[in-house]
Amino acid sequence: MNFEKHVENVKLLEEAYREVQVPEGMNYQLPPNSSKTLRSEFLDYQARKQLLTSFFIDRMFANPQGTVQGGIIGACFDDTFGPLGVATARGPILSIDLHIQFIRPIPVEQTFYILTRVISVSKTTIYMQADAYNQKGKLLAQSSSNQLIVR
Repeated sequence: MNFEKHVENVKLLEEAYREVQVPEGMNYQLPPNSSKTLRSEFLDYQARKQLLTSFFIDRMFANPQGTVQGGIIGACFDDTFGPLGVATARGPILSIDLHIQFIRPIPVEQTFYILTRVISVSKTTIYMQADAYNQKGKLLAQSSSNQLIVR
């Protein structure tokens, strides 16, 4: 698996953000503040198809075993579904559900990666799946989510 940054592709995501149509009166921030806390970075983007993001989680988010707490892993997945969904819908989205399967512990203070893919898009929803990998390309967790497109 290639975890290199593709700057030109990431710029396409930033351009897609500028095209987002936000309903009047809605306070909407892209990317969200949680991205800073989770120390995420967009590495690659294929328009309306997939997004690769890296994360480096601080020790303060460790569970009692010293690995990344499951809820934080969920937040990482959510922080990849959101940007890809917004860019795909060209507008705001809301999570309908979020499912996670934990496969291996994710160490704190080590970079890991989430590859998120759009599986299907309808007029009202987007269905996505994502896989989390360590630096050696081993699968750590999987997730899926349905997103409601806000019109």
